[in-house]
Amino acid sequence: MPEIKNVECDLIATSKPGIMTFQTTKTARGLMGEFLKGKAAMERKKDTKKPYKFILTIKYASRKRTLGQNNLYWALVTVLSFEAYGEFGHEEETHEELLKLYAPRVEGRLTGIDQPMRSRKMDTVQFSKLIERVFVEITSRGVEMAGADSIQDYWAEWQNWRSKQGVDPLSDTYSDLEDYKRKVPFCEACMTYLWSTDEDGKDIYVGHMAHIVSKGAGGRDELVNRLGLCVGCHIKIQHQNGWLSLIDQYPHIRWRIEKAHEAQGVVLAPKQTERKDLDV
Repeated sequence: MPEIKNVECDLIATSKPGIMTFQTTKTARGLMGEFLKGKAAMERKKDTKKPYKFILTIKYASRKRTLGQNNLYWALVTVLSFEAYGEFGHEEETHEELLKLYAPRVEGRLTGIDQPMRSRKMDTVQFSKLIERVFVEITSRGVEMAGADSIQDYWAEWQNWRSKQGVDPLSDTYSDLEDYKRKVPFCEACMTYLWSTDEDGKDIYVGHMAHIVSKGAGGRDELVNRLGLCVGCHIKIQHQNGWLSLIDQYPHIRWRIEKAHEAQGVVLAPKQTERKDLDV
C-alpha cells in the first residue's frame, strides 16, 4: 500500500466524541486515489480481514485573514481611535500602535531587527487574536460596551464569523481560566464589563465563568465548557430559564453553547432542570 503524507482535508462533521468525517480537498484527491487503489488491491487478498488503521496528524489550517475580518477590524479601530484621540482621523496611528502591542514579531529581511508583523500578512488565527485585543482596548477606555449598539453588533458579527470556521481560531489560544478572563473581560452575552476593584484597589472578577453543561449533567471543567457571563445573564436568565432562553435574547452565543454540548456529548435540552446550586 502506498504511504501518503500531507493530505489536506476539511473537517465537515462530528457526531459522537471521537467520530469525525473528513473530506479531502481537490488538490489531494489524486493522492487519495492512489492510496485507495492500493487498499483495494490488499483487500482482495484473503489474509487481509483486519480493519485498516490510519495515523492522522490534525492541525488547524493556516489561512490568510479574510476580508470580513479586515472590515470588522478597521471598524473597531475607528471606534478605538476616536476614544483615544477624541476625534476621527487617527486610525492609521492607532493601527500602528496596536501592531506594536499585539502583532506577532518577525525579523526584518534587511536589518535583522525584530518588528511587528504587518496585518495583511497574518493568518486567520493571528488576526483573530488582534481583533480580540481591540475589543479589550476599547473596554479599557471606559466605553460601556453593553450600551453601545454598534459595538454589540460588531461583537455579534465576529462571533457569527467564528461560528462558521469549523474550528474556532481562538480555541487553543488561552493558557487557563484566568487568561481567558483577562482576554474576554466582559459578559459574552450582553457585554457588561466583568472586572472591578476592591477597597485596596486590587482587580477582582465580578462575573461568573459558567459551566455550559453542568457538572451534574456530565459537563467537564474545561474551557470549551465555560462562558463568561454577568450575574444577571447567568442567574436571572440562564439559571432560571435555561440556555435556550439566553440564546433567544443573544443569538450570537448559540454556537458556543452548541459546541460545548457537542464536546461533552450531551444534547441541548429545551428547558434546564431546576437546580438549587449555581454551577460556576
